[in-house]
Amino acid sequence: MTTLTRTAALLPAIAALAVPALFAAPAQAGVLHKHPTAAGVGAGMAAHHMAKNSAAKGGHGMMARHPKATGVAAGMTAHHMLKK
Repeated sequence: MTTLTRTAALLPAIAALAVPALFAAPAQAGVLHKHPTAAGVGAGMAAHHMAKNSAAKGGHGMMARHPKATGVAAGMTAHHMLKK
């Protein structure tokens, strides 16, 4: 039996084990999924802090010029993605 034949024989067995694991619901939701608002606030604060530091170092991008908007957008995005 060649290596290619052995691999071809193993693929259906591997797929049979992997596919249910990919589509199964997680056993328990994590802290971020239980508290999406708190996670959004944390993400927003971290993004705001990074933008302020970037501006202090002479950054000229959109994020450095508008740190509050960056924090709000990051927080809203994190909250939205965790609610899905």
